[in-house]
Amino acid sequence: MLRTAAKWGLGLGIATFVWTIVVHLLGFYTHRIAHAATVDRVVIVLPAVFVFAAVLERHRLAEPRLSFVGGVATGTLTGLIAAPVTVAAIAFYHAFINPEWLSILVAHERSLLEAAGASAEAIATRVAQLQQRAEGPRHLVNGVVGGTMMGLLLSLVLTPVVRLLPRGR
Repeated sequence: MLRTAAKWGLGLGIATFVWTIVVHLLGFYTHRIAHAATVDRVVIVLPAVFVFAAVLERHRLAEPRLSFVGGVATGTLTGLIAAPVTVAAIAFYHAFINPEWLSILVAHERSLLEAAGASAEAIATRVAQLQQRAEGPRHLVNGVVGGTMMGLLLSLVLTPVVRLLPRGR
């Protein structure tokens, strides 16, 4: 199980970084920041594909068959392994590739709130939330816990589906 989860977890972390670079090159984290949230919603496909692949591989290798707990453990471990890789890759991206990302995001959020007539206090609160979420140890903890929970939730849904599939190698 560990080898399967490690393979697919590392793959997920790397794929997430590649996704981030491609989205950056297309301008969604710079001059097309208004569309970044939409693009970021699409990325849920990556963990779903990688957790599915990990659970499917375990299903094909399991004797006599993959248990529900075994599938969920594989998916959760895949998310746990992917999480620090993803957090490190995103930290690298923010530090070296797009260090202006947070400033760009804050400026965009500020303009949206101002256009909506938000108070100065509401704008300041939102800016502080963005900065707290994107910086420091909180970002690391949220990334690792979030990635692990994503693996758990996806595997809870995907394991029963995978168990219905034929075990052909």
